[in-house]
Amino acid sequence: MGLGALSTKDLNFYFLNVRSVRVPDKLDKIKEAMDRLANVHVICLVETWLQEKKTPFFEILGYKAFHNTRNSGRGGGISLYVREEMKIISCDMFGDGIQLSSLKLQVAMKPMNVVVAYNPTVLLYTDCLDLLEPVLDKIGNENCIVLGDFNIDIKRVSVQSDAYLNWLAARNYSILNNKITRPDSNTVIDHIPANCMRGESHIYTVANDISDHNVIVVSLKNGLSKEVQKIIQNFYIKIDYPKARKILEGKVGNVLNINETEALSEALHFEIENALKEAEVKCALRNNVKKLNPWATPELPDLSTRKQALYKETP
Repeated sequence: MGLGALSTKDLNFYFLNVRSVRVPDKLDKIKEAMDRLANVHVICLVETWLQEKKTPFFEILGYKAFHNTRNSGRGGGISLYVREEMKIISCDMFGDGIQLSSLKLQVAMKPMNVVVAYNPTVLLYTDCLDLLEPVLDKIGNENCIVLGDFNIDIKRVSVQSDAYLNWLAARNYSILNNKITRPDSNTVIDHIPANCMRGESHIYTVANDISDHNVIVVSLKNGLSKEVQKIIQNFYIKIDYPKARKILEGKVGNVLNINETEALSEALHFEIENALKEAEVKCALRNNVKKLNPWATPELPDLSTRKQALYKETP
């Protein structure tokens, strides 16, 4: 397998909602992609549909595997594959319906956190964020990249997408990708939020014959810097609406005991204003990230097609 030399200047990721890695040839096609890309450090697959007893049959040569399987039901599942040369500090797994896998790597003597998420439906997005919040709080200011199918379409303005983007901004995370990730529905539901936009990065979205989701390849250039370098132009204020709602829920009970209509209206207005004020978050605007020449080319999805044609020609 042509893995090539491990670079300590770049950190490369391959992310895909695979829609069942158990389907014949899917894992083989991913392995072929690794041969072609040569220097992928972390492979992140969601919706693997794997059961615990089947995981030994889904390994990739040259990588350590970490499988987060569902205890019951169909679907779900997260599999992480990490280059054997990389030092792994810890790997924690959370959830069953909504799932998270949190990986901490040590590169150049500094931690790099990789969080992979799968949220099965937009209706559960608040539960997904509730599961993600303590994980990101624990990571704090350490470098972190999140790769996940959140089932929230950030291409369209909605209550869910607005609340989700505000939630990320409140924690100083920015989504690195903005191109269509599921062509059939023309949506951007697979996201790569990160707090480590330092210098240069490249995001490449590619169609494939493995899944109805596009592959996302991410290359963080100079991604192993000593600190999280925040490229700040100025600040803006956003409202963390889930936080405001929790604050208001704690106050509204007392307010509703007021019988007089005008006093009730004034009290509600006062509590809403206070809740919004307490939920204000100062966020940093970042410079645009400089794009690099692609390290994954448009020929990538043709690899399996060429292989199949070659098999047909061989007696």
